[in-house]
Amino acid sequence: GVVPAFNVAIQAYCQAGDTVIVQTPNYPPLLAAPAINKLNRTCIGTVEVDGRWTLDFNALEEAAADPKASLFIMCNPMNPLGSVLN
Repeated sequence: GVVPAFNVAIQAYCQAGDTVIVQTPNYPPLLAAPAINKLNRTCIGTVEVDGRWTLDFNALEEAAADPKASLFIMCNPMNPLGSVLN
């Protein structure tokens, strides 16, 4: 299932003290996964651009610049907004 899959990805790509970047809003088990795996979480919100919801790419760029940020997990299409990132 998808829940074990993203937890395994976190365990495979992250080390103690790392940060996982997650878009919000999102599926609650995905939001909980970093803490379950004893990691930090940075949330990237969504913004409305021309009537369509999308990632806040400025916030993503800032979060990804953190050397502790080792993984970005996203849901596409965005849950629950339904926007497809392409």
